[in-house]
Amino acid sequence: MNIKSFLEEYWNKLTIKKWDYLYKANNNDTNLYYVVSWKIILSINWENIAIVWENEINGEKSFLENKPKPIDAIAKENVSLLVLSREQFEKISNEKKISFLKELVLLISNRVYLLNDIITNLSYMNTSVIEAKPTGDLSCFKRMFSFMDLKNIYIYKILDKNTIISIYESKYDIKIQEKIKENINESFIIKNENKNTIMLNIWWYILLFEVWDISNYYVVNNILMHSIGILKYLCIILEQRKNNDLYDLLN
Repeated sequence: MNIKSFLEEYWNKLTIKKWDYLYKANNNDTNLYYVVSWKIILSINWENIAIVWENEINGEKSFLENKPKPIDAIAKENVSLLVLSREQFEKISNEKKISFLKELVLLISNRVYLLNDIITNLSYMNTSVIEAKPTGDLSCFKRMFSFMDLKNIYIYKILDKNTIISIYESKYDIKIQEKIKENINESFIIKNENKNTIMLNIWWYILLFEVWDISNYYVVNNILMHSIGILKYLCIILEQRKNNDLYDLLN
C-alpha cells in the first residue's frame, strides 16, 4: 500500500481557489494533505519557506503529533487535494493503520536522511562558492545539487519585463525564455520527456537548473530556498566577472 492509494480509499476531496488559505498557523488543523494538482506555498509571517508540489504530502508532522500546524499554507493556483483527518484515520482498521504509518514513516525518514546529507555539506559548499570569487567557478556549487542529477545551471538578469540577459552559460532555448517572461515574478518547474527545468527567481536574477530527474520536489525546493543568500551572492559575482571580461575585451 502506498500513501496515495490509501488516501484515495479514505479521502475527502478538497479544492482550494487561487490565493486562498488551505490552513493558517495554529488554527487546530491536524489534517494530512496530498496535493493532486498544482501546488501550495508554505509561509511564516508572509515569508515563503517551501513549496509543496503535486503528488506530495503535507501536514504529516501535525497529523502524527495531533498538534496544530505552525505555518500558513496558501494555494498558488486552484489546487485539488486529498484530505485525511484524524477522525477518519481512527475509524480505519488497525492492520491498515499500521501499513499506512509504515509508508508515512519511510517517506519522512528518506526526507530526513537526504536533507541531512545536504545540510552537512551546505556550509562547506557555501564557503567554496565564496572562495571561488576570483573565477566564479561553479563546480563546487554543482556538486551540492548532485542529488537531483544536475546537468547545468543558467543564470539571467532581468533588466525589464521584456529584456533578459544571460550572465552565465549559453542561452537557453526560446520556449524557456518565453516562459520566463510570462512568469517573471514566479518560480516553477517545467517537466518534459527528456529533462526538467527548475526556475528560481532571486532578486532581479533568474536561475534555471536543468536536471535529468527530480525524485523529491519537497527536498529540492527546501534546499534551494534555504540557499537563496549564497545564490544571490553568486549571481552578483558572476555578473561582475562578466562585466570585467567585457571591459577587458573592449580595452
